[in-house]
Amino acid sequence: MAIDIITAACLRFLVTAALALSIAQPPAHLGAYEGRPVAESGAGYFDIAANARTEIGEGGYVYRLENGSLSVYDTTDFEIWRSDSGWIVHDFRLGDVVGDGAQDFLFTLWKPQKPFVDTNGAHGDITTGFSSETPDDGSALRNHLYLYTIISGRVKPVWCSSALPRPIYSFELDPGGRATPVSSGMLLHTDEGLYRDDFSLTESRNFSYIWEGWGFVQIN
Repeated sequence: MAIDIITAACLRFLVTAALALSIAQPPAHLGAYEGRPVAESGAGYFDIAANARTEIGEGGYVYRLENGSLSVYDTTDFEIWRSDSGWIVHDFRLGDVVGDGAQDFLFTLWKPQKPFVDTNGAHGDITTGFSSETPDDGSALRNHLYLYTIISGRVKPVWCSSALPRPIYSFELDPGGRATPVSSGMLLHTDEGLYRDDFSLTESRNFSYIWEGWGFVQIN
């Protein structure tokens, strides 16, 4: 019995160590992103992997963002989830977005995504994911907004947008909206710009959305 306990503890340590090493490495697509003028990233360039912070949420779960990777740990400091190695996570926020009483986490990420418009050439929004950008060869990184939650100790996706029509520079959740039978009342305030191949900053605009039905709907 003692040997089994020691063996299990060793295996747990090795798994945790291996995951920690992999998290310490930047996402797979970060190399292509770093092709922009890195030296000027602090002066007029949008550094999508610059944020690094840790936040403790409900239930003692710890959310840690570093080098474009987001990970979630339980109360024993065991990693229960980490973002895909092909994603570059820019930032995250915690809140009960869908209104079911459970805390969710909303995050923006970048990944290679061929932008698109619908067959009529119509522009879309954060709900449809339709992009007004000119289609490319699929190698460009595009911004997405994902909503996940934790159920019985396991991380589950709730809602994932397609490529956004405008990249989100920053965002905040605001529970001050009016709740209705079809809306939780959770507001999303964003600062959005335009896509640029070199990730240079553009003039930004502020938008507000509300969680309604099964997605965010623009209200301004």
